[in-house]
Amino acid sequence: MISLSFANIKERDYETARKKICQILSNLYSENRFLLETGVMDDKERKFYEDVGADMDDMTATLAIYQLSSYLSRFYERKVIILLDEFGYPPVTIDDVYKEVLEQAENFKKYAN
Repeated sequence: MISLSFANIKERDYETARKKICQILSNLYSENRFLLETGVMDDKERKFYEDVGADMDDMTATLAIYQLSSYLSRFYERKVIILLDEFGYPPVTIDDVYKEVLEQAENFKKYAN
């Protein structure tokens, strides 16, 4: 199970909100670092794992949850449930920033299918 909450992201600009989201994803990867030692990932996937961090690029950020769920699924040999706490959503209130966040969410959905 992957549990995420973006309730504390209330930044008014896109870049700061994005960095906070990336930090949350980076923390999630740190919590599951044991996966690197399990043999469920090949070298390319380990490289991707290591690239997840507060300063990751957009492609890495949009694939991070999808990839982590894949690694966990292989390790536990079960489907992974992703719980997203939407309390306080949207995390930002300015229209332009909200539009950019939605565009990133659409990119995530494209890669998740």
